[in-house]
Amino acid sequence: MEINPEKDQPATLRIASGAIWHGEGVPRPGVVVVEKGLIAAVEEPAEAKVDLGDALLCAGLVNSHCHLDLTIERATETLDGPFDDWLRGVVETRANLGDAGLIAAARGGIDALIAGGATAVIDIDPAGHSISALADSPLKLLVLREVIAFGEDGFPDFDLLAGHLTAGADNPRELRGLSPHSPYTVHPALLADLVSLSERHQAPWAMHVGEAPWEEQLLVEGSGPGADLIAGAGGDPREFRLGRTIIEELNARGLLSPRSLMVHGNESSERELRLLAEAGAALVWCPRSHDFFGRGPHRAAAAATYGLRVLLGTDGQVSAGNLSMVEEIARARSTAPALPAELFWRMAVTHPRDWFADAGHPRFLGSGRLQPGDPADLVAVSIPDGDGPLLERALSGEVLGTWIDGRALQPELFEDAQ
Repeated sequence: MEINPEKDQPATLRIASGAIWHGEGVPRPGVVVVEKGLIAAVEEPAEAKVDLGDALLCAGLVNSHCHLDLTIERATETLDGPFDDWLRGVVETRANLGDAGLIAAARGGIDALIAGGATAVIDIDPAGHSISALADSPLKLLVLREVIAFGEDGFPDFDLLAGHLTAGADNPRELRGLSPHSPYTVHPALLADLVSLSERHQAPWAMHVGEAPWEEQLLVEGSGPGADLIAGAGGDPREFRLGRTIIEELNARGLLSPRSLMVHGNESSERELRLLAEAGAALVWCPRSHDFFGRGPHRAAAAATYGLRVLLGTDGQVSAGNLSMVEEIARARSTAPALPAELFWRMAVTHPRDWFADAGHPRFLGSGRLQPGDPADLVAVSIPDGDGPLLERALSGEVLGTWIDGRALQPELFEDAQ
């Protein structure tokens, strides 16, 4: 869907809802007023051309970790075989799809994201296929160029990486960053240079950490299945031995900052998660992908209560099953029924926006709190009848529509808004 922000957004838009949520507290009735693509005000209940009835209306959902080029059908409901074999299969799948297939998969992922309530995505893009697919998309995007290098002969061209970081500067819908894939696919000698390059460009960076149960054995002892994976890829496992976990290593070297985004953390200890919180870094939790791989209970929900900024992402469809952020929030919430549903909505609404602000980009997605001047990126979700808090019931609802910069992405549903 191609969007021309100047031409296509309505000059003024009024959206009424019986349950407007400001990113905290209880949803309440009102009217969101949009002018020139920005939130102008939230007024008391009144008539409006777009009336959502009792549906929930809030800032659009942010998918904070995705692999759009892996928007392919999941072969099994749960992992069949070792994780490292599955990872090799993903590499083979990418090779078999080729450029055209990967771009087509990413385009399918864009449609799935919008249908699932997302108005922004943080995507891992190894070779530019997602950028190509998103060129005419309304979605707002942080695209992270993935780096994999098992040895010095595979180190990337830093001029090309710097070019990636600056290429999107004129696009207000796009930010660029880097993603050293993981501590078992990026040589330790390269990691600090990648982080330094990101910092010089004030660019966010992300890394998969604590993803597999054998990761700590590899990094601390230099042995185990991770060592076999590295050796099979032509690397020397002994060079990946750090004597401590990757979060401990990053912290000791002063590489953690508010621009850092650690992904998964399935095996990360409470001490490691507290180190992230102290550094102002954030953690992305992917609950349904976590289920697919058969991991044990995750510490993310508890970590959010002691100060770690926890974001939600789907991971790729190849592991999550689909890219619905409403379903991701619902699964996260189901892991900690003693905690309020509001916390898990915040993981997809205000937490990622707060992270962007701390990373130096406060205007990119706004606050998520429907404040005047925020981009009018919105989602409407039905609230099934029943008892219980509105935010709890909305987790079983359906996405009714989304807006980006005041433009309805489902114009057939909101003709009066166009």
